[in-house]
Amino acid sequence: MQLLIDGAFKTELHKLFSDAVQEVAETLQAKQLPPVMKLKDACTILNINEGTLKKWRRKGLPVVEIDGIKLIRREALMKFLLDHEY
Repeated sequence: MQLLIDGAFKTELHKLFSDAVQEVAETLQAKQLPPVMKLKDACTILNINEGTLKKWRRKGLPVVEIDGIKLIRREALMKFLLDHEY
């Protein structure tokens, strides 16, 4: 199914996404992030919900799993955000 959107809506959607990425990047710069963090801790630090993090994982955010504990590396998170910046 293809969704057709007009140019103004597309521009606004692009701006909203860009603003969100910028806000997360600023949050990351303002806080001293641990080199590795649990998924729930990453959500808290980034002020995002777990559903958003799941979407990011589906879009390629790498997660390390050790003994059933899922972790995100700080460098992987920063790279993911930069790779998805407009």
